[in-house]
Order: sequence, then C-alpha cells, then structure tokens
Amino acid sequence: MTNETTTQSIWRSLTQSSGGERFDPGRVGSLAEPTRRYLLHAIQPGTLLASSVELTMHGSFRTSPKGHWMPMSGSEIIVGGLGFLWKASMGRLLPIVGFDRYSEAEGEMSWRLGGLLRVAYARGADVSRSARGRFAAELVFLPSALLPGQNVSWKQSGENRTQAAIKIDGETSFVELVIAPDGQLRQAVVDRWSNFGSANGKWRFAPFAACFHGEERFGGYTIPTRLSAGWWGEDGWQFEFFRAEIASALFH
Repeated sequence: MTNETTTQSIWRSLTQSSGGERFDPGRVGSLAEPTRRYLLHAIQPGTLLASSVELTMHGSFRTSPKGHWMPMSGSEIIVGGLGFLWKASMGRLLPIVGFDRYSEAEGEMSWRLGGLLRVAYARGADVSRSARGRFAAELVFLPSALLPGQNVSWKQSGENRTQAAIKIDGETSFVELVIAPDGQLRQAVVDRWSNFGSANGKWRFAPFAACFHGEERFGGYTIPTRLSAGWWGEDGWQFEFFRAEIASALFH
C-alpha cells in the first residue's frame, strides 16, 4: 500500500462532524484563571463545538540539530478523542514525503524520498506513547476538545500558567500552557516519551515545546498560526526542528 493510499484511508477514518452543540461561556465559568481567560479567548460564544479540524500549513523542517532547514508544506487532521494525521512534503528537487499519525491507539511514521525510497519508518509501543503526547499538545488547534469533561481537567499553575490533564487511551498527558493577559496562547509544553539525546537510545519522558508567535480567527475559533516546535530544556531549545505558519483551518 502506498503512502498516499494509506493517508487517504486514515484521513477518512478520522473525519468527524460536530454533534451540533454550541459553546456556552457558562461552561467555563467555574474554572480558575488563566484557564477561563484562554478558553474564552479561543472560542467565541455560540460557536458550534467542533469534533475535528483540518489544517494546511507551510514552513520549514530539519532532521538534526545541525541539519539544514528544508522547506515544508503539509496538511493535518486532528480529531478530539481519536487522533491525528499529519502528511507533508519536505525539500525541493527530490522531496521527502510521508506522514506521522496517531489513530486507533497506535502511532506510526513513514517517510520516503521522492515518494519511493523509504528513509524513515517506525511504529510500536514507544512510538505510540510518544505520539499520544504530541496529540495532547496539538489539541490547542482544536480548542473545543480542551473544554473540561470526562477526559480533560485543568488546574492553575501560575498567574499566567495553566495545566491541562488530558487522558488518551488510558494514559494521561499533562500539557502546560503559558497564557498572555489577553488570553492569547504563548507556549505549550508536554513531557513526551522520547529517545532524543539519549546516549544509549533508552526512551524516557522529555520536555517537548511549541512556542507561538501569532494567532488568527477561523470562524468562531482563535488558534495559533505561527509556531516553532521541538525538544525543550531549562535554557530553551535543545532541538528546534519545526517552524510553520497555519494557512487555513476548517472546523467540523
């Protein structure tokens, strides 16, 4: 099965539509600051609560801390409670094309040079656990999935900080958000399962961050549209490998 056939199948399996409920600001009235401030900024009153979002983006990507930045274009579907699929093309003359995904409680990555020669492939328990952490952090692009409920709870962690506990397929990820005084999202950090920087290749939890540099409203949702992402440390970036601008967001 080709990458394109695989991604089409996964995309169809993830596509979800809203159940028809609309956002009532009273639903977050009992939450502490700055959680309430963030959610009221991200979702306009009366907005249809989306189950999924489809994104298109462009930017740059690199595969190692000293590697060169390659132009990137991609698209992604994120579905609350189910997973995500990100497919992209990186490079110019002979691009690397493929996908990362988390669906049916399993993570997978598959990338091919020119769409033919496999250059990276991984799946298994460690990849799935890592993908769950990424999925939790990327729910900032689907704010309706972050409303408090059975699988999401919040606690304040500072004047402009809040932490979401997000349960996905039996495991809870804790996503720390930094919120500006006006409610704009500045940063998201999650402890994500990884073997990055491990001398012996052993997997463990490591801080993974996304820093946001701008936002835009799409329908009734305000989400980050310019971002940098990668592995984080006490002194900042350990390995920033992703820079992107969101061109469009379609909520269902």
